[in-house]
Formats: sequence, structure tokens, C-alpha cells
Amino acid sequence: MRHNVNINDISLAYESTGTGPFLMLIHGFTGSSSTMSHLCEALAPYRTVLSVDLIGHGKSDSPQQIDHYTIESNIAHLQGILQHAGAKKADLVGYSLGGRIALSFANAFSNTVESLFLIGTSPGINSNEALVRKISDSDLALLIESDGLEVFVDQWMQLPIWKSLQERIGPAKWKESREQRLANTSAGLANSLRGSGVASMPPLHNFLHLITNPVHLIAGEEDPKFSQLAEQMNQLFPNGQVHIVPNAGHAAHLEQPKFVSDLIIKALK
Repeated sequence: MRHNVNINDISLAYESTGTGPFLMLIHGFTGSSSTMSHLCEALAPYRTVLSVDLIGHGKSDSPQQIDHYTIESNIAHLQGILQHAGAKKADLVGYSLGGRIALSFANAFSNTVESLFLIGTSPGINSNEALVRKISDSDLALLIESDGLEVFVDQWMQLPIWKSLQERIGPAKWKESREQRLANTSAGLANSLRGSGVASMPPLHNFLHLITNPVHLIAGEEDPKFSQLAEQMNQLFPNGQVHIVPNAGHAAHLEQPKFVSDLIIKALK
């Protein structure tokens, strides 16, 4: 069932299905709730699944004001969606941007989180690296606005990080992926980069030891950067576990959907 909820004058969309305790799915940059649909279907027999469209994505609003896109604003949006759904606590599954938002949410409201599943997720970056990345993200946001969504999406999908995804899902699903990304808006994606890109989020390295919830760090074996990050983060979590997904790159949940859904189900049980 599709829902819309107004939070701080922003209309946010989410889908709900299934039964039992609550679980929230949070997609990555350029994604939407539709990109998490296979996880939604697999987890619905075990949880009431809430699959969100982050601000600037999918059916949610894409306002011009950048302050609506900050990590803090995204946390407030998740809070509002959980309240609208009647959830006092939930498991959180986040991918990339969604993983960073889920991790930030758990840091702020650990008593609202049952467990965390973080796919291809970073805890943020240090100030020196952040300055360089912030300039890069700003340039990319300007490109989205000046050249248009189609030019950006085609360039984005040619990045090396998506090569294994393209090979594994095949031409038909790759075309669907392009159409899904094109269903977003230029303003939404540009402002998402500016407001909640990895360089804009408050880094969490010094706070991970305070998150005592069960944390499952998931990364593709062909994604060395995020596999290494998962191992490094796991050293700081009191109750963490690393899961390396074979034959998968950055989008492990899309490249090996059954493997990832099965390990989430096993952990939830």
C-alpha cells in the first residue's frame, strides 16, 4: 500500500506491506522504493516492511531549499514515517546513501532501532577528504542542473562501480534501472548531493562504539573499498558482524538478491 505523509511541509512517499514487527528499507542515491522491491517481497512474510522514497527521489517532494536534504532532515523524515505507520521500533536496512542515513538515525535514536543492516555504507569522511569531495559533489550537482537528468544518468551509469551490476542483471533490467533513475528530478538529485552527500554528513567514526544495537555490515567481495570499510567499522561496533557477498560489487543486494535477503532473514530470525 502506498502512503504519503507531510513532514515539515514536505510530502514523503512510502510503501507498506507484510505483517509483524516493523522493518524500514532505505534506498541509495538515484534510487527509490522500487529499487528495494525484491527485498520488500522477501522480507514481508517476516516483517511489516516500510519502503521509503527519500526526499528528492521517487514520489517524494524535491524542494529547492537545500536544508530539507541534510542528514538531520532525513532523520526527521524517517521519524515521521515511523510515527505515521504506528511503529515505535524498527529494523533498518539501508544501502549506500540509505545506509548512511540509517546509521545516523541509529546514532541519534538507538532506542528506536532493533537492528541495522548496512549495505555498502560509509560512516562519513574526515575533514580534509570532505573538502575535496564537497567540491566534487557541488560540481556534479551543477552538471545535473545544467546538462539535464538524462545526460547525468547516462554518465552516472557508466561509472566503473556499476560495471558488475550491469553484467549481472542483464540488458532488460539495466534498461529498467535507467528508467527508474530518470523518474527522479534534476532538482531532487542535485540537492540530495549538496545536502546529504558523504562530504556533508557529520562523520560518525567517534560514535560507533555507542551504537550497541546488532549491526550487520554487508559488502560485495568485488567492492574492496566498502569491504574494507565494513571491516574497519566492525572493529568499533560492540555488536557488529561483517557479511561479504560473493560475486557482487557495490550494489550487492541487486547483484545477489537471494543471498542478501536470506542473510537478513536469518539474522532477523
